[in-house]
Amino acid sequence: MRQMEGLSWTEIEAQQAGARNRLRKHHAQAIDTLCDAAQRRLGELGHLAEVLPDELFRFRLNGPGRLWGLRVPEDDTFYVLWWDANHAVYPTDKS
Repeated sequence: MRQMEGLSWTEIEAQQAGARNRLRKHHAQAIDTLCDAAQRRLGELGHLAEVLPDELFRFRLNGPGRLWGLRVPEDDTFYVLWWDANHAVYPTDKS
């Protein structure tokens, strides 16, 4: 994360991962595509659940690890919701 603190959101979103299939390394993800447990947890957040956007933003940091949170474009802020060490919030066959 320290390497990204001086980058713009455009630069962050332009970063790619993967040797063959160049995928965006950091990106928004629709909440309705997250695992059931993550969706339930978001619903348990009380007043926060009422103001959540339709998507969260996630950073790919190390191997399967992902940092999930809310991106607020108005003030270029990222609010951390959780650390997903095992890529379980949005599991894929490749994780």
